[in-house]
Amino acid sequence: MNLSPQKTGGGQAKQASARLEALEHKVESAPFDPKEHLDKKRALIAQIFVWGFLILILVVLVGVPLYNQWIGKPTALDMDKTLSQVGGLLGTPLGFVVGYYFKEYKKR
Repeated sequence: MNLSPQKTGGGQAKQASARLEALEHKVESAPFDPKEHLDKKRALIAQIFVWGFLILILVVLVGVPLYNQWIGKPTALDMDKTLSQVGGLLGTPLGFVVGYYFKEYKKR
């Protein structure tokens, strides 16, 4: 990209130069810390898993009675079995993610 004053005009080149200087100052004043970045990503993944699990449990608690009332007359769903299947399917990965997050949190 050519930012010479003849092609872009003097104002645009000055603005671009000012933005580059501001960006350079920001990079120098706030160094990248990979440990902090990793901790934030780990926390985000753990929160997504926990919220997803809770939302899925809520969907089952609301959805099974609605299904049984309107659709499932011949084949009604059992709430206990459905919750057991959801918990068994997602409980292990949820435990792994949360355990990994708190293990690293405890090391600090």
